[in-house]
Amino acid sequence: MDLHIRQCLTKAAQRKDTDALKAAYVLIREGTPGVEKTASDTRCFCPELYVLCAEQALELGFVDISRDCLTMYFEGNPPANQFLCRAYLCQGQLESLPTICNVEKIEKAVNHFLKTMEISKDKPRYHFMVFNASVLYFQAVRPLLRPGPCQHLVPTLTQVVKALEEVGDPDYGWRAQLMLHLVTCLVDAGKGKEASSFAKATSDFIESHAPDLYPNIFSLQVLFFFISFFYTLRFGLVYLCRGLVYLRRGLVYLCLWFEVVWFTFAVLDFLLHSGPSLPIGVRGSVIIPLFFITHLACLFLRWYREVD
Repeated sequence: MDLHIRQCLTKAAQRKDTDALKAAYVLIREGTPGVEKTASDTRCFCPELYVLCAEQALELGFVDISRDCLTMYFEGNPPANQFLCRAYLCQGQLESLPTICNVEKIEKAVNHFLKTMEISKDKPRYHFMVFNASVLYFQAVRPLLRPGPCQHLVPTLTQVVKALEEVGDPDYGWRAQLMLHLVTCLVDAGKGKEASSFAKATSDFIESHAPDLYPNIFSLQVLFFFISFFYTLRFGLVYLCRGLVYLRRGLVYLCLWFEVVWFTFAVLDFLLHSGPSLPIGVRGSVIIPLFFITHLACLFLRWYREVD
């Protein structure tokens, strides 16, 4: 059965033969435990044929066949090898099909591509899969690469750029383009400090590894300058506003302090000039409230200072 399935898939790939693809799919279902047979039966072919059939079905436009093959493949708890990576890539492409594409689907597709990178980057013989996943990732997120939505790509695009760096991918031009997009996403996300730092790193990378993109360095340096300028201006305005707030509070406190001092001197002046001429009973009824009011004013001034 294994050989027969491979022959059908080869014919489907070479001749774009949909009948051969369907024949291979029927054989796969017949040889899958729990589908056409009892659950105690074992598979009669290599698990990799699920992935090969899913890939070919996706290429020929048979989305349902591709999904079913991947479902049967993942149910078998496959090992972390090249075919698992290819299965994740195929699953990601299914999730990001233009006919059913939306933000939720794009996020699911991105997760599949990132899984491929995590598996591939630790095994040198699978490093080429990291590049493949990055290309499919970019195709999937392209609808979000515009002002506003692109800020949500910062975490995933950072992982993609980092994965390509970890495996030392030789396509420096591709890596430089992704780095330029990441700078734009960081700016859109309002992360001025990170954007400024990464813009400088991207400029250095292009200058040393991708001379064909050298004209982009100037625009990147201009962007780097404006990022730094507005970042500095932003913090300058923040500190200026804080300074004005503290100045206002200081002036309010100073005014209150002068009012208390003025009131105290007014009370003393009253006592010195009018106090001796007043009757003893009236003198007590006037002096005590005046001292009490002065004391309350001092307490209020102290409380305002502590709260402020």
